[in-house]
Amino acid sequence: MVTKCANHECANEFHNLRNGRLFIVEVDDRSHWLALGAQPAGERKKPHRIEHYWLCDECAPRLTLVIDRERGVVAIPTGTAVARRAAAS
Repeated sequence: MVTKCANHECANEFHNLRNGRLFIVEVDDRSHWLALGAQPAGERKKPHRIEHYWLCDECAPRLTLVIDRERGVVAIPTGTAVARRAAAS
């Protein structure tokens, strides 16, 4: 359950979906982060769970969330090359 902003430097608490930006991330049964997207027809999907992350109104305009294979979901500035690649995929 989302309780606060995903930016670890921010203490804003989640109250409703109208504020900020919600992110949905798929995680497999071994806690490996997966990219969301289309799955080829006929492929059996592995067990997974969905996790939700939220950036508050103050953080959402300047940050986005990306998956770091070692640290999990992290907030990064929107103008970075990593953020642009994540938005394009």
